[in-house]
Amino acid sequence: MPKSPEEMLDSMIKNLEEKTGKNLEAWVKVARASNLAKHGQIVGFLKSDHGLGHGYANLVALNALKADDAPAAGGNMLMIPHPAWFRAVSLALFPSFAYAGARIAAGWSAGADL
Repeated sequence: MPKSPEEMLDSMIKNLEEKTGKNLEAWVKVARASNLAKHGQIVGFLKSDHGLGHGYANLVALNALKADDAPAAGGNMLMIPHPAWFRAVSLALFPSFAYAGARIAAGWSAGADL
């Protein structure tokens, strides 16, 4: 039984071929040939027209939409959010940061008020 996420993904890819007779690359070609551009559209197409389960359809759609030179699903790709995302989240969670950030941007220093 797979233990890590990578092992689970490898198992799913292996089982995809065993259950459908087509490997992941063949399913990606089918999905790309559909000329559908959105993940949900591809998942729906694979489920309705080809009888794939949701998990397999999702796996194929993720791989079909990635660029050819991007790492494969399960690769060692680290997704790092854009710095603006961190700012938006921190301001949403800690509104006082906006006040402190404005004071810092205006040249305030911690010792200025002492």
